[in-house]
Amino acid sequence: LKAWTFRVNGRLVGLVPLLLRRHRLFGVLPIRRLEMLGSGEREQDEIMSEYLSPIIAKGYDQAVVDALVEELALDEHGWHEISLSAMDGNAPAVAALESALRRQGWTCQVETKTKCPFIKLPSRWEDYLSGLHSSDRYFVKRSLRDFLAWAGDDWRVERVSSQADLPRGREVLVQLHQQRWQKDDKPSVFSSPLFLGFHDQVLPQLLAQNALDLS
Repeated sequence: LKAWTFRVNGRLVGLVPLLLRRHRLFGVLPIRRLEMLGSGEREQDEIMSEYLSPIIAKGYDQAVVDALVEELALDEHGWHEISLSAMDGNAPAVAALESALRRQGWTCQVETKTKCPFIKLPSRWEDYLSGLHSSDRYFVKRSLRDFLAWAGDDWRVERVSSQADLPRGREVLVQLHQQRWQKDDKPSVFSSPLFLGFHDQVLPQLLAQNALDLS
């Protein structure tokens, strides 16, 4: 673990959670790579975090990023390469980080690896459907037909609202996910002991903080 905290007059204004991993470039050359915490795991183990980034208080992006790069430049942490993936390209810290790395004289490459689409949900289902492209609207309606053909009339929504509900909610989540992927002869991520272990640890904590919505 390589986590940096940055403070101004004792107030925490920045947290950069990184980790140092051993890699072999082209399967041969051993290097040590700095990565964002929550990235870089094997596909069967990854928790698929979205929008990783340095966590910085508003207005402190440039100051925190500059201080971070100064720390990295000391070269006391044994890294050869930095790979920061799954970051939000629109985040102010990302643009600040790119320019700060280049000012240090380091080679820096920025690539768009994937896109994370989203849609603003209106208050009514009909408005949501009407706002979709015709092909997407067809896909949604077909998915609903497929669901009813699979579930029939005997279906219900179960929602976790207490610690007593959690084992049942976890069981349903895992079973549905495994059925979905096994249908395509692919392994479910819940087949990974590390992935399961992560959820077993974090779900009760999130529920206790009223930060879990599991339906």
